[in-house]
Amino acid sequence: MISVGTENTYKEGTLKYRNWRLSINLVVLVFLLAYPCHAGRGETEEEEYQDFRATLIELYNAGKYEEAAGLIEKNYDRFPGKVTNMSFNMALVCKHLEDYERGVGYLRRAHEKGHWFSIYAFEGDFWAPYREVDGFAEVLARNLEMKEAAQKMAKPELEVVLPINHEGGKRYPLFIALHGGGENIENFKPRWTSETMEEEFIVAYVQSSQVSSMDGFTWQNQDMTKQEVREAFERVCNEYPVNEDEVIVGGFSSGGYASLVVTFFVVVPVTGFVILCPPMPENITENPNDLPEMIDRAIAHIRSG
Repeated sequence: MISVGTENTYKEGTLKYRNWRLSINLVVLVFLLAYPCHAGRGETEEEEYQDFRATLIELYNAGKYEEAAGLIEKNYDRFPGKVTNMSFNMALVCKHLEDYERGVGYLRRAHEKGHWFSIYAFEGDFWAPYREVDGFAEVLARNLEMKEAAQKMAKPELEVVLPINHEGGKRYPLFIALHGGGENIENFKPRWTSETMEEEFIVAYVQSSQVSSMDGFTWQNQDMTKQEVREAFERVCNEYPVNEDEVIVGGFSSGGYASLVVTFFVVVPVTGFVILCPPMPENITENPNDLPEMIDRAIAHIRSG
Protein backbone atom coordinates (compact mmCIF):
# COMPACT_ATOMS: atom_id res chain seq x y z
CA MET A 1 0.00 0.00 0.00
CA ILE A 2 2.85 2.37 0.85
CA SER A 3 5.26 2.99 -1.99
CA VAL A 4 8.67 4.63 -1.98
CA GLY A 5 9.27 7.27 -4.64
CA THR A 6 11.19 6.37 -7.79
CA GLU A 7 12.70 8.59 -10.47
CA ASN A 8 9.42 8.54 -12.38
CA THR A 9 7.40 9.61 -9.37
CA TYR A 10 9.88 12.41 -8.70
CA LYS A 11 9.30 13.79 -12.18
CA GLU A 12 5.56 13.49 -11.79
CA GLY A 13 5.89 15.27 -8.47
CA THR A 14 7.19 18.40 -10.15
CA LEU A 15 3.64 19.32 -11.04
CA LYS A 16 2.84 22.67 -9.55
CA TYR A 17 0.80 22.71 -6.36
CA ARG A 18 -1.93 24.72 -8.05
CA ASN A 19 -2.27 22.04 -10.76
CA TRP A 20 -2.74 19.44 -8.03
CA ARG A 21 -5.58 21.51 -6.60
CA LEU A 22 -7.21 21.70 -10.03
CA SER A 23 -7.01 17.92 -10.23
CA ILE A 24 -8.83 17.74 -6.92
CA ASN A 25 -11.61 19.85 -8.38
CA LEU A 26 -12.33 17.12 -10.92
CA VAL A 27 -12.71 14.60 -8.14
CA VAL A 28 -14.64 16.68 -5.63
CA LEU A 29 -17.70 16.83 -7.88
CA VAL A 30 -18.29 13.13 -7.40
CA PHE A 31 -16.68 12.70 -3.98
CA LEU A 32 -19.70 13.39 -1.84
CA LEU A 33 -21.87 11.40 -4.18
CA ALA A 34 -19.74 8.29 -4.13
CA TYR A 35 -17.38 8.32 -1.13
CA PRO A 36 -18.47 6.13 1.80
CA CYS A 37 -19.24 7.93 5.02
CA HIS A 38 -16.90 7.47 7.98
CA ALA A 39 -19.23 8.80 10.64
CA GLY A 40 -19.68 6.54 13.60
CA ARG A 41 -23.42 6.08 13.34
CA GLY A 42 -25.47 2.95 13.90
CA GLU A 43 -24.89 0.10 11.50
CA THR A 44 -28.53 -0.11 10.46
CA GLU A 45 -28.76 3.56 9.58
CA GLU A 46 -25.45 3.41 7.70
CA GLU A 47 -26.62 0.39 5.74
CA GLU A 48 -29.82 2.21 4.86
CA TYR A 49 -27.83 5.20 3.68
CA GLN A 50 -25.56 3.02 1.55
CA ASP A 51 -28.63 1.50 -0.11
CA PHE A 52 -30.00 5.00 -0.74
CA ARG A 53 -26.65 6.16 -2.09
CA ALA A 54 -26.38 3.19 -4.46
CA THR A 55 -29.80 4.01 -5.91
CA LEU A 56 -28.88 7.68 -6.24
CA ILE A 57 -25.64 6.88 -8.06
CA GLU A 58 -27.51 4.58 -10.44
CA LEU A 59 -30.00 7.32 -11.30
CA TYR A 60 -27.28 9.95 -11.65
CA ASN A 61 -25.12 7.81 -13.92
CA ALA A 62 -28.16 6.99 -16.06
CA GLY A 63 -28.89 10.69 -16.52
CA LYS A 64 -32.22 10.42 -14.68
CA TYR A 65 -31.70 13.70 -12.89
CA GLU A 66 -35.33 14.50 -12.18
CA GLU A 67 -35.77 11.14 -10.47
CA ALA A 68 -32.52 11.66 -8.58
CA ALA A 69 -33.72 15.05 -7.35
CA GLY A 70 -37.00 13.54 -6.23
CA LEU A 71 -35.17 10.80 -4.36
CA ILE A 72 -32.99 13.31 -2.51
CA GLU A 73 -35.96 15.55 -1.69
CA LYS A 74 -37.98 12.63 -0.35
CA ASN A 75 -35.13 11.38 1.85
CA TYR A 76 -33.48 14.66 2.78
CA ASP A 77 -34.45 14.54 6.47
CA ARG A 78 -34.04 10.78 6.73
CA PHE A 79 -30.27 10.94 7.32
CA PRO A 80 -29.52 13.88 9.65
CA GLY A 81 -25.81 13.09 9.63
CA LYS A 82 -25.63 13.42 5.85
CA VAL A 83 -26.92 16.96 5.38
CA THR A 84 -23.78 18.13 3.60
CA ASN A 85 -23.84 15.17 1.22
CA MET A 86 -27.54 15.49 0.48
CA SER A 87 -27.42 19.24 -0.16
CA PHE A 88 -24.30 19.04 -2.30
CA ASN A 89 -25.71 16.17 -4.35
CA MET A 90 -28.95 18.08 -4.90
CA ALA A 91 -26.93 21.03 -6.20
CA LEU A 92 -25.11 18.66 -8.55
CA VAL A 93 -28.35 17.23 -9.87
CA CYS A 94 -29.97 20.66 -10.18
CA LYS A 95 -27.06 21.82 -12.30
CA HIS A 96 -27.94 19.18 -14.89
CA LEU A 97 -31.59 20.20 -14.65
CA GLU A 98 -30.58 23.88 -14.96
CA ASP A 99 -32.66 24.45 -11.82
CA TYR A 100 -30.02 26.61 -10.18
CA GLU A 101 -32.27 28.43 -7.72
CA ARG A 102 -33.39 25.11 -6.30
CA GLY A 103 -29.77 24.02 -5.98
CA VAL A 104 -28.83 27.22 -4.17
CA GLY A 105 -31.78 26.70 -1.85
CA TYR A 106 -30.50 23.30 -0.78
CA LEU A 107 -27.01 24.64 -0.19
CA ARG A 108 -28.56 27.26 2.08
CA ARG A 109 -30.49 24.54 3.92
CA ALA A 110 -27.22 22.88 4.84
CA HIS A 111 -25.88 26.15 6.22
CA GLU A 112 -29.07 26.69 8.19
CA LYS A 113 -28.54 23.29 9.81
CA GLY A 114 -24.98 24.20 10.76
CA HIS A 115 -23.23 22.27 7.99
CA TRP A 116 -20.72 23.67 5.50
CA PHE A 117 -18.86 22.41 2.46
CA SER A 118 -15.27 21.58 1.57
CA ILE A 119 -12.99 24.47 0.62
CA TYR A 120 -12.60 22.78 -2.78
CA ALA A 121 -16.28 22.00 -3.28
CA PHE A 122 -17.27 24.84 -5.62
CA GLU A 123 -14.08 25.31 -7.63
CA GLY A 124 -13.88 24.42 -11.30
CA ASP A 125 -15.90 25.09 -14.44
CA PHE A 126 -18.72 22.78 -13.37
CA TRP A 127 -20.04 25.51 -11.08
CA ALA A 128 -19.75 28.35 -13.61
CA PRO A 129 -23.54 28.56 -14.26
CA TYR A 130 -24.18 28.87 -10.52
CA ARG A 131 -21.92 31.90 -10.33
CA GLU A 132 -24.47 33.83 -12.38
CA VAL A 133 -27.35 32.93 -10.04
CA ASP A 134 -28.60 35.27 -7.33
CA GLY A 135 -27.71 33.97 -3.91
CA PHE A 136 -24.78 31.76 -4.89
CA ALA A 137 -22.19 34.40 -3.99
CA GLU A 138 -23.84 34.66 -0.57
CA VAL A 139 -23.60 30.87 -0.21
CA LEU A 140 -19.88 31.01 -0.93
CA ALA A 141 -19.39 33.89 1.52
CA ARG A 142 -21.35 32.10 4.25
CA ASN A 143 -19.42 28.89 3.62
CA LEU A 144 -16.15 30.77 4.05
CA GLU A 145 -17.40 32.33 7.28
CA MET A 146 -18.31 28.91 8.67
CA LYS A 147 -14.97 27.47 7.59
CA GLU A 148 -13.08 30.31 9.26
CA ALA A 149 -15.10 29.83 12.45
CA ALA A 150 -14.21 26.14 12.41
CA GLN A 151 -10.56 27.02 11.82
CA LYS A 152 -10.48 29.14 14.96
CA MET A 153 -11.59 26.13 17.01
CA ALA A 154 -9.39 23.54 15.31
CA LYS A 155 -6.36 22.02 17.01
CA PRO A 156 -3.83 19.45 15.80
CA GLU A 157 -4.32 15.93 17.06
CA LEU A 158 -1.91 13.09 17.72
CA GLU A 159 -2.45 9.36 18.05
CA VAL A 160 0.52 7.15 18.93
CA VAL A 161 0.62 3.41 18.33
CA LEU A 162 3.32 1.32 20.00
CA PRO A 163 4.75 -1.80 18.37
CA ILE A 164 2.94 -5.06 19.01
CA ASN A 165 4.68 -6.88 21.86
CA HIS A 166 6.92 -3.90 22.57
CA GLU A 167 9.55 -4.46 25.23
CA GLY A 168 10.25 -2.20 28.17
CA GLY A 169 13.61 -0.48 28.07
CA LYS A 170 13.95 -0.83 24.32
CA ARG A 171 13.94 2.19 22.00
CA TYR A 172 12.10 1.98 18.69
CA PRO A 173 12.30 3.81 15.36
CA LEU A 174 9.58 6.40 14.78
CA PHE A 175 7.28 6.69 11.78
CA ILE A 176 5.44 10.02 11.51
CA ALA A 177 2.33 9.41 9.36
CA LEU A 178 0.57 12.39 7.75
CA HIS A 179 -2.92 12.10 6.28
CA GLY A 180 -3.98 13.28 2.84
CA GLY A 181 -5.91 16.45 2.10
CA GLY A 182 -9.52 16.30 3.28
CA GLU A 183 -8.77 13.37 5.58
CA ASN A 184 -8.36 12.85 9.30
CA ILE A 185 -6.69 10.26 11.50
CA GLU A 186 -9.84 8.12 11.69
CA ASN A 187 -10.07 7.43 7.96
CA PHE A 188 -6.32 7.64 7.20
CA LYS A 189 -4.97 5.31 9.88
CA PRO A 190 -6.51 2.01 8.63
CA ARG A 191 -5.06 2.60 5.15
CA TRP A 192 -1.58 3.73 6.20
CA THR A 193 -0.08 0.83 8.05
CA SER A 194 1.85 -2.35 7.39
CA GLU A 195 3.05 -5.43 9.23
CA THR A 196 6.50 -3.89 9.58
CA MET A 197 5.09 -0.66 11.02
CA GLU A 198 2.92 -2.58 13.47
CA GLU A 199 5.75 -4.79 14.69
CA GLU A 200 8.84 -2.58 14.56
CA PHE A 201 7.87 1.11 14.75
CA ILE A 202 6.31 3.58 17.08
CA VAL A 203 3.83 5.24 14.74
CA ALA A 204 2.70 8.82 15.31
CA TYR A 205 -0.44 9.68 13.34
CA VAL A 206 -0.60 13.47 13.22
CA GLN A 207 -3.77 15.33 12.27
CA SER A 208 -3.40 18.86 10.96
CA SER A 209 -5.39 21.76 12.36
CA GLN A 210 -5.76 23.23 8.86
CA VAL A 211 -9.47 22.81 8.15
CA SER A 212 -10.63 21.83 4.66
CA SER A 213 -14.10 20.42 5.44
CA MET A 214 -16.25 19.61 8.44
CA ASP A 215 -14.22 16.49 9.21
CA GLY A 216 -11.22 16.89 6.89
CA PHE A 217 -7.89 18.66 7.16
CA THR A 218 -4.99 19.57 4.89
CA TRP A 219 -1.30 20.57 5.08
CA GLN A 220 -1.26 23.57 2.71
CA ASN A 221 0.15 26.14 5.11
CA GLN A 222 3.87 25.40 5.41
CA ASP A 223 4.44 27.41 8.58
CA MET A 224 1.60 25.68 10.41
CA THR A 225 2.73 22.32 9.06
CA LYS A 226 6.28 22.82 10.30
CA GLN A 227 5.11 23.88 13.75
CA GLU A 228 2.55 21.12 14.21
CA VAL A 229 4.80 18.30 13.02
CA ARG A 230 7.71 19.59 15.10
CA GLU A 231 5.54 19.80 18.22
CA ALA A 232 4.15 16.32 17.63
CA PHE A 233 7.68 14.95 17.18
CA GLU A 234 8.89 16.57 20.40
CA ARG A 235 5.90 15.30 22.35
CA VAL A 236 6.33 11.74 21.11
CA CYS A 237 10.04 11.76 21.89
CA ASN A 238 9.35 13.06 25.40
CA GLU A 239 6.64 10.52 26.18
CA TYR A 240 7.71 7.35 24.34
CA PRO A 241 10.92 5.30 23.88
CA VAL A 242 11.90 6.72 20.49
CA ASN A 243 15.24 6.09 18.83
CA GLU A 244 15.79 9.59 17.45
CA ASP A 245 18.44 8.30 15.07
CA GLU A 246 15.74 6.42 13.14
CA VAL A 247 12.88 8.72 12.19
CA ILE A 248 10.84 8.31 9.01
CA VAL A 249 8.10 10.64 7.82
CA GLY A 250 5.51 9.73 5.23
CA GLY A 251 2.10 10.46 3.87
CA PHE A 252 -0.35 10.48 1.01
CA SER A 253 -1.04 13.43 -1.31
CA SER A 254 -1.13 16.52 0.92
CA GLY A 255 0.55 14.41 3.59
CA GLY A 256 3.27 13.61 1.08
CA TYR A 257 3.64 17.33 0.43
CA ALA A 258 4.00 17.90 4.17
CA SER A 259 6.55 15.08 4.38
CA LEU A 260 8.70 16.83 1.77
CA VAL A 261 8.40 20.11 3.67
CA VAL A 262 9.46 18.35 6.87
CA THR A 263 12.39 16.69 5.09
CA PHE A 264 13.79 19.52 2.96
CA PHE A 265 13.40 22.19 5.62
CA VAL A 266 14.79 19.87 8.32
CA VAL A 267 11.77 20.36 10.57
CA VAL A 268 12.69 17.16 12.41
CA PRO A 269 15.82 15.01 12.00
CA VAL A 270 14.37 12.45 9.60
CA THR A 271 16.45 9.62 8.20
CA GLY A 272 14.02 8.79 5.41
CA PHE A 273 10.62 9.49 3.87
CA VAL A 274 7.85 7.44 2.26
CA ILE A 275 5.42 9.38 0.07
CA LEU A 276 2.58 8.60 -2.30
CA CYS A 277 1.22 11.00 -4.97
CA PRO A 278 2.57 14.20 -3.44
CA PRO A 279 2.41 17.66 -5.01
CA MET A 280 5.86 19.23 -4.88
CA PRO A 281 6.48 22.29 -2.67
CA GLU A 282 7.30 25.07 -5.11
CA ASN A 283 9.70 26.91 -2.82
CA ILE A 284 12.21 24.07 -2.63
CA THR A 285 13.82 25.36 -5.82
CA GLU A 286 13.15 27.97 -8.50
CA ASN A 287 13.69 25.41 -11.26
CA PRO A 288 11.35 22.38 -11.08
CA ASN A 289 13.70 20.48 -13.38
CA ASP A 290 16.24 20.44 -10.55
CA LEU A 291 13.91 18.51 -8.23
CA PRO A 292 14.80 14.93 -9.23
CA GLU A 293 18.49 15.66 -8.66
CA MET A 294 17.73 17.42 -5.36
CA ILE A 295 15.71 14.46 -4.13
CA ASP A 296 18.46 12.07 -5.13
CA ARG A 297 20.94 14.17 -3.16
CA ALA A 298 18.58 14.24 -0.18
CA ILE A 299 18.27 10.46 -0.27
CA ALA A 300 22.05 10.10 -0.50
CA HIS A 301 22.42 12.43 2.49
CA ILE A 302 19.87 10.46 4.49
CA ARG A 303 21.60 7.17 3.72
CA SER A 304 25.03 8.56 4.64
CA GLY A 305 23.72 9.93 7.93
